[in-house]
Amino acid sequence: MKIIITLAYLLSSILFIYGLKNLSSPKTARMGNFYAMLAMLIAIVVTLLDKKIVDFTFIIAGLVIGSAIGVIAAKKVHMTAMPQMVAMFNGLGGGASAFVALAVYYRMTAEPQLNIIISVVISLFIGALTLTGSLVAYGKLQGLLKSAPVIFKMHQTLNLLLFTSFVIMCIIFIINPGNSA
Repeated sequence: MKIIITLAYLLSSILFIYGLKNLSSPKTARMGNFYAMLAMLIAIVVTLLDKKIVDFTFIIAGLVIGSAIGVIAAKKVHMTAMPQMVAMFNGLGGGASAFVALAVYYRMTAEPQLNIIISVVISLFIGALTLTGSLVAYGKLQGLLKSAPVIFKMHQTLNLLLFTSFVIMCIIFIINPGNSA
Protein backbone atom coordinates (compact mmCIF):
# COMPACT_ATOMS: atom_id res chain seq x y z
CA MET A 1 0.00 0.00 0.00
CA LYS A 2 2.87 2.38 0.84
CA ILE A 3 4.31 2.03 -2.68
CA ILE A 4 0.96 3.01 -4.22
CA ILE A 5 0.80 6.11 -2.04
CA THR A 6 4.38 7.05 -2.93
CA LEU A 7 3.69 6.55 -6.65
CA ALA A 8 0.52 8.64 -6.40
CA TYR A 9 2.47 11.50 -4.79
CA LEU A 10 5.14 11.17 -7.48
CA LEU A 11 2.50 11.30 -10.22
CA SER A 12 0.95 14.33 -8.54
CA SER A 13 4.34 16.09 -8.46
CA ILE A 14 4.98 15.33 -12.13
CA LEU A 15 1.53 16.62 -13.08
CA PHE A 16 2.12 19.83 -11.09
CA ILE A 17 5.41 20.45 -12.87
CA TYR A 18 3.92 19.64 -16.26
CA GLY A 19 0.92 21.86 -15.49
CA LEU A 20 3.17 24.79 -14.56
CA LYS A 21 5.20 24.28 -17.73
CA ASN A 22 2.03 24.40 -19.81
CA LEU A 23 0.90 27.62 -18.14
CA SER A 24 3.75 29.44 -19.89
CA SER A 25 1.89 29.61 -23.19
CA PRO A 26 -1.68 30.75 -23.95
CA LYS A 27 -2.04 27.81 -26.34
CA THR A 28 -1.34 25.22 -23.63
CA ALA A 29 -2.58 27.10 -20.54
CA ARG A 30 -5.96 25.37 -20.45
CA MET A 31 -4.33 21.94 -20.37
CA GLY A 32 -1.82 23.26 -17.82
CA ASN A 33 -4.70 24.20 -15.53
CA PHE A 34 -6.23 20.77 -16.05
CA TYR A 35 -2.96 18.97 -15.19
CA ALA A 36 -2.49 21.10 -12.07
CA MET A 37 -6.10 20.49 -11.02
CA LEU A 38 -5.69 16.75 -11.51
CA ALA A 39 -2.42 16.82 -9.55
CA MET A 40 -4.10 18.61 -6.65
CA LEU A 41 -7.03 16.19 -6.70
CA ILE A 42 -4.67 13.20 -6.54
CA ALA A 43 -2.63 14.79 -3.74
CA ILE A 44 -5.72 15.61 -1.67
CA VAL A 45 -7.36 12.20 -2.10
CA VAL A 46 -4.14 10.33 -1.31
CA THR A 47 -3.46 12.49 1.74
CA LEU A 48 -6.98 12.02 3.08
CA LEU A 49 -6.80 8.26 2.59
CA ASP A 50 -3.18 7.90 3.75
CA LYS A 51 -3.54 9.91 6.95
CA LYS A 52 -6.75 8.05 7.81
CA ILE A 53 -8.68 11.22 8.58
CA VAL A 54 -11.50 10.18 10.90
CA ASP A 55 -13.42 13.43 11.19
CA PHE A 56 -14.10 15.25 7.94
CA THR A 57 -16.13 18.02 9.63
CA PHE A 58 -13.59 20.80 9.10
CA ILE A 59 -12.81 19.64 5.57
CA ILE A 60 -16.48 19.65 4.58
CA ALA A 61 -17.04 23.01 6.31
CA GLY A 62 -14.05 24.47 4.45
CA LEU A 63 -15.32 23.13 1.13
CA VAL A 64 -18.81 24.51 1.71
CA ILE A 65 -17.61 27.94 2.87
CA GLY A 66 -14.94 28.18 0.15
CA SER A 67 -17.40 27.12 -2.54
CA ALA A 68 -19.96 29.66 -1.35
CA ILE A 69 -17.38 32.44 -1.41
CA GLY A 70 -16.23 31.34 -4.87
CA VAL A 71 -19.77 31.25 -6.27
CA ILE A 72 -20.62 34.67 -4.82
CA ALA A 73 -17.37 36.15 -6.14
CA ALA A 74 -17.90 34.60 -9.58
CA LYS A 75 -21.40 36.06 -9.80
CA LYS A 76 -20.53 39.55 -8.50
CA VAL A 77 -17.09 40.25 -9.96
CA HIS A 78 -17.00 41.61 -13.51
CA MET A 79 -14.61 40.04 -16.00
CA THR A 80 -12.56 43.23 -16.07
CA ALA A 81 -11.91 42.83 -12.34
CA MET A 82 -10.73 39.21 -12.57
CA PRO A 83 -7.04 40.10 -12.06
CA GLN A 84 -7.91 41.77 -8.74
CA MET A 85 -9.95 38.76 -7.64
CA VAL A 86 -7.13 36.39 -8.59
CA ALA A 87 -4.69 38.56 -6.60
CA MET A 88 -6.95 38.40 -3.54
CA PHE A 89 -7.51 34.64 -3.79
CA ASN A 90 -3.76 34.14 -4.24
CA GLY A 91 -3.17 36.28 -1.16
CA LEU A 92 -5.69 34.26 0.83
CA GLY A 93 -3.84 31.09 -0.13
CA GLY A 94 -0.59 32.61 1.08
CA GLY A 95 -2.20 33.76 4.31
CA ALA A 96 -3.66 30.29 4.85
CA SER A 97 -0.21 28.79 4.35
CA ALA A 98 1.24 31.15 6.95
CA PHE A 99 -1.52 30.29 9.43
CA VAL A 100 -1.01 26.56 8.89
CA ALA A 101 2.70 27.07 9.60
CA LEU A 102 1.81 28.91 12.82
CA ALA A 103 -0.57 26.11 13.82
CA VAL A 104 2.17 23.54 13.26
CA TYR A 105 4.54 25.66 15.34
CA TYR A 106 2.13 25.81 18.27
CA ARG A 107 1.57 22.04 18.11
CA MET A 108 5.27 21.14 17.94
CA THR A 109 6.70 18.89 20.61
CA ALA A 110 9.48 19.97 22.96
CA GLU A 111 12.08 18.42 20.65
CA PRO A 112 10.78 18.92 17.09
CA GLN A 113 12.60 17.43 14.13
CA LEU A 114 14.81 19.76 12.10
CA ASN A 115 12.89 19.16 8.86
CA ILE A 116 9.64 20.23 10.56
CA ILE A 117 11.24 23.39 11.93
CA ILE A 118 12.68 24.33 8.53
CA SER A 119 9.32 23.61 6.84
CA VAL A 120 7.55 25.88 9.32
CA VAL A 121 10.02 28.71 8.73
CA ILE A 122 9.89 28.44 4.94
CA SER A 123 6.08 28.10 4.86
CA LEU A 124 5.63 31.08 7.13
CA PHE A 125 8.00 33.20 5.05
CA ILE A 126 6.53 32.26 1.66
CA GLY A 127 2.94 32.49 2.92
CA ALA A 128 3.44 35.94 4.45
CA LEU A 129 5.34 37.15 1.37
CA THR A 130 2.59 35.85 -0.92
CA LEU A 131 -0.10 37.53 1.18
CA THR A 132 1.59 40.93 1.28
CA GLY A 133 2.66 40.78 -2.37
CA SER A 134 -0.87 39.89 -3.44
CA LEU A 135 -2.32 42.74 -1.39
CA VAL A 136 0.05 45.16 -3.12
CA ALA A 137 -0.88 43.68 -6.52
CA TYR A 138 -4.58 44.06 -5.70
CA GLY A 139 -4.05 47.65 -4.57
CA LYS A 140 -2.22 48.53 -7.77
CA LEU A 141 -4.71 46.75 -10.04
CA GLN A 142 -7.64 48.37 -8.26
CA GLY A 143 -6.02 51.81 -8.48
CA LEU A 144 -5.73 52.17 -4.70
CA LEU A 145 -1.92 52.35 -4.94
CA LYS A 146 0.28 54.03 -7.52
CA SER A 147 1.41 51.59 -10.18
CA ALA A 148 4.93 53.05 -10.16
CA PRO A 149 7.33 51.38 -7.74
CA VAL A 150 7.75 53.04 -4.36
CA ILE A 151 11.42 53.89 -3.93
CA PHE A 152 13.02 56.04 -1.25
CA LYS A 153 16.49 56.84 0.08
CA MET A 154 18.33 53.75 1.30
CA HIS A 155 15.53 51.55 -0.05
CA GLN A 156 17.83 48.64 -0.93
CA THR A 157 19.69 49.03 2.37
CA LEU A 158 16.41 48.70 4.27
CA ASN A 159 15.48 45.63 2.20
CA LEU A 160 18.85 44.07 2.97
CA LEU A 161 18.48 44.90 6.66
CA LEU A 162 14.98 43.37 6.80
CA PHE A 163 16.10 40.23 4.99
CA THR A 164 19.18 39.87 7.19
CA SER A 165 17.02 40.27 10.30
CA PHE A 166 14.69 37.60 9.00
CA VAL A 167 17.56 35.18 8.33
CA ILE A 168 19.00 35.78 11.82
CA MET A 169 15.60 35.19 13.43
CA CYS A 170 15.17 31.99 11.40
CA ILE A 171 18.57 30.72 12.52
CA ILE A 172 17.72 31.48 16.16
CA PHE A 173 14.38 29.71 15.75
CA ILE A 174 15.96 26.67 14.11
CA ILE A 175 18.65 26.41 16.80
CA ASN A 176 16.22 26.83 19.70
CA PRO A 177 12.58 26.53 18.53
CA GLY A 178 11.04 26.17 21.98
CA ASN A 179 12.46 29.42 23.32
CA SER A 180 12.12 31.76 20.32
CA ALA A 181 9.04 33.74 21.31
